[in-house]
Amino acid sequence: MAKRIVNSGYSEWVKEPEVIDIKLSDAPPSRQVVLMKDLKLNIVGAVTGIKYTWNGAGSVVDVDERDVPAMLHRAVRRTSCCGTLPTPYFTIVGG
Repeated sequence: MAKRIVNSGYSEWVKEPEVIDIKLSDAPPSRQVVLMKDLKLNIVGAVTGIKYTWNGAGSVVDVDERDVPAMLHRAVRRTSCCGTLPTPYFTIVGG
């Protein structure tokens, strides 16, 4: 419904914004993901396109479950005397 507002001697009709109720149960399930490396990291979710930011080792971010598998596959390749070993960037809290 439109609403009439008066401002500085003139008036105009302004459409009120639509209100949308979102129930907490409508939110997609998420997992807590902790960064294992000491760096600031910004990643865009491979599935959802949501931007996630970690601020150093031990920081925890709620990540949409659909983005978690791709994040868990991110790893730093480290060479040692026995070959190349992947060191993961992330782990799941309590998982």
